[in-house]
Amino acid sequence: MKSDLVIGVHPVINAIKEGIEFRELLIARNKRLPFIEEFLEKNKDKRSLVIYKNLSEIERLFPNSQGIVMFIKRFEYADEEETVLNAIKSKKVLLAFSGIMDVRNIGAVARTAQASGLVGGIILPKHRSLDITPAAIKASTGSLLNIPVVRLSNLRYFVKDLKKRGVNVIGVEKKGSIRYDMLKYDLPICCVFGSESKSLSDVFLRDLDQSVYIPMASDFNSLNLSVASSILLYEIFRQKNFEL
Repeated sequence: MKSDLVIGVHPVINAIKEGIEFRELLIARNKRLPFIEEFLEKNKDKRSLVIYKNLSEIERLFPNSQGIVMFIKRFEYADEEETVLNAIKSKKVLLAFSGIMDVRNIGAVARTAQASGLVGGIILPKHRSLDITPAAIKASTGSLLNIPVVRLSNLRYFVKDLKKRGVNVIGVEKKGSIRYDMLKYDLPICCVFGSESKSLSDVFLRDLDQSVYIPMASDFNSLNLSVASSILLYEIFRQKNFEL
C-alpha cells in the first residue's frame, strides 16, 4: 500500500481528530504528547502501530518533524460530481484555481477555507497544480484533510457545467468589472482564481457570470492567491453573517 506522511505535532493531531486511519505512527522516545497518549489509551488496538525511536533518528530521516510522523494512506482526491452536488445542496463556495504549485499557498488557502466554514471544495487542474503531499498537509495544519479537493482535466468545461446547474461563477481578476465588496454573493457559488504566475485569460473570463477585482493602492501586479482567496471568502462570510 502506498503511503504519505503527516509530519509535526499539530498536523498529526488534526489527522487523528478527523479519523484518518494510519498505518504507522513514529514517535520520539520520552516525548510528552498528552492528546496522543489519551488517544492510544482509548484505542488500545492502535498501540501496535506505534514505533518509538530516538529523536535524533527521526530528525535524520524527517527534519523538523517535532518528534512525530504519521504514515497514512496516500491522499485521496474527492469525486467531482459528489463534491459539486454537496456544494449545491448545502449552498457552499467552491474555490477553483487555474494552477497552484506552492505548498504554502495551498496550505494557506485550505486553512482559510476551513476557518470560514463556507467552502465545499477546492478545485485544482491536474496538469498545472501540485499533488497534495505531506508537505502540503503540514502547511495546511491538517485542513486539507477536512475539505474535499478535486483534480480535473479541464477547468473551462467544469465552469460551463456549473453554470448549466445554476451555480454562479465569479472570476477574481485584476481587470475584473466590479469591486469585490460591491457584489452580492448568492450561494452556491464558484470563485475562480488564476495561477501563481498567470491571470485568467479574457476568453476564460467571458465564460463566467461576473468578474471582480480587489483594489490595491499601487500599480502592483497581483495579490498572492491565498491572500486574494482569503479576502473574497471573508467578504462572503461578512455578507452571510453580518448583513445590515
